[in-house]
Amino acid sequence: AVLNGFTIGVNQLHAEIIANMINKLNVKKFGVYIGNQVGSEMRYHHHLSMWSQLNNSEFDFLDLNYEDAIKFLRGQTDINCDSCKGWIIARYKNQNLGFAKNLGNRINNYYPKELRIMNPSLQANDQEIVSTFF
Repeated sequence: AVLNGFTIGVNQLHAEIIANMINKLNVKKFGVYIGNQVGSEMRYHHHLSMWSQLNNSEFDFLDLNYEDAIKFLRGQTDINCDSCKGWIIARYKNQNLGFAKNLGNRINNYYPKELRIMNPSLQANDQEIVSTFF
């Protein structure tokens, strides 16, 4: 199904009912946002990377150490990933953080800007604070 330009993942058994609801109700959000079509490719939405029922065989994973995880959560792109190509999911301690896209010579970070760490004082010695969340 499509809502507000985003492709939404829904159970196939309920697709017709949901399509009717979208046409008759003012639906703001439902299901899991998968992404939206940009040109000839799908640009995946952050919700998909965080979905607990995501098929792990669909994407490569980039397991990050603490320092690289903080870089990713800040929106930085200076993270090395030689073994993965295309769309990848960055993760720290088996917890998905979000999407990135390996373009070969660089990585595009698709972690949402509104969720990025803006506090420049968070340093490597703060690892025990962050570890409580993982």
